[in-house]
This record gives sequence, C-alpha cells and structure tokens, in this order.
Amino acid sequence: MIGSHTRTHRNVGHLVETDFDFELKNSQAHLEEHLGVSVRSFCFPFGTPDSFSMTSLHYVIDRSD
Repeated sequence: MIGSHTRTHRNVGHLVETDFDFELKNSQAHLEEHLGVSVRSFCFPFGTPDSFSMTSLHYVIDRSD
C-alpha cells in the first residue's frame, strides 16, 4: 500500500484549508503519476498532537469516501 504524506512536509495542523488541500492533492497526484498506482491512504507528517487539526482530520476522512 502506498500512501501520501503531503507535498512539502509542512505541519498541516497550522495550515489554512486551501494550503492543506494543495499539500494533500499534489502529494497524491505526484505519487500516482510517478508510480502508476492509485494512492488512497494518507499519513500526517510529524505524528504529534499538534501536527493536525480536527478540520484537517475531517478533510482527509471526507476525501476517503
């Protein structure tokens, strides 16, 4: 399984939605283009409690449907 991790490894817990959208979509598209496979999973960078917000968490969940 291949998962994306953001395009520039920014702390998404501190990003506005448009910046997070860029990080998520571009990371996924880059991997899919170069690997030729569908990328359906995501891991937040850093893994600390402040490395994501509830907004970013719900955004990822909503996109996974």
